[in-house]
Amino acid sequence: MPRATTCVLNGEVIDVAEALRRKNRLTRSMRADFRCTECGKPVRPHRDSDYGNAHFEHVRRNAECSLSDPLG
Repeated sequence: MPRATTCVLNGEVIDVAEALRRKNRLTRSMRADFRCTECGKPVRPHRDSDYGNAHFEHVRRNAECSLSDPLG
C-alpha cells in the first residue's frame, strides 16, 4: 500500500516533516487543515517509528483513495 508523504495545507503541498513542524507550533485551540493530495479528505501527519516511515494517515478511512489504509 502506498503511503502519502505529502499533503495540502491552505493550498500548498507540503511534506511530512514540514507538517509536523507546523503542527508543533499550534496551540491546543488551533488546528491545521491537512488534506490528502489525492482525495482532499482530512489527514494527520505521523512521525517515523519502529512501525514505518513518516507519513500521512486519513482521519477517516476512504475506500476510494489509493492512499488510505484499507484496514484503518
